Amino acid sequence: MHFLFHAGDILETRPLAFDEAKQGDVIVFGHSDKMIVHRICRILPNALMTMGDNNASPDAWQLTRQDALFLVVARIDQRKRRYIVRRGARGMMRFYRNRTVRLFVRCAAFAGRALTRIVDWRKPLPEPEKFGDEYCYIVKNRTIAWKTGKTGVVCFHHWTDRLRYRSK
Repeated sequence: MHFLFHAGDILETRPLAFDEAKQGDVIVFGHSDKMIVHRICRILPNALMTMGDNNASPDAWQLTRQDALFLVVARIDQRKRRYIVRRGARGMMRFYRNRTVRLFVRCAAFAGRALTRIVDWRKPLPEPEKFGDEYCYIVKNRTIAWKTGKTGVVCFHHWTDRLRYRSK
């Protein structure tokens, strides 16, 4: 539920009866000694199917009338601001929007990787300077990347530097 909740958020919940559940509701339930926060993606006659917003497929289990369900009403961020969590059809719209954004990001990343394989416009990295056990790559008095040891992986400071320079 990465797009909806952030680390450190407090979830405001209330008990939810099985018959009141709607497709698109964000619920909290227990499974295998863990509390899980997922969205209801499908309602069957005697069961509910759930799915996380960032998951590719529904959960392997189904929730029944015996399971304790709690509806997520709002989230409270670290600055104590309260945000309403959408239910029903509006919740499903949010779910599909999140999936579309995720798909777009994956397609853009794929296209970028393919483009760099075809035409590599990036400049080669300059010769590294050794500082202790690290090698630093410096351009115009600014460190753009580093690696640990001679065979280490090159780590760039900023994503734009990764676009400008190639590591091999």
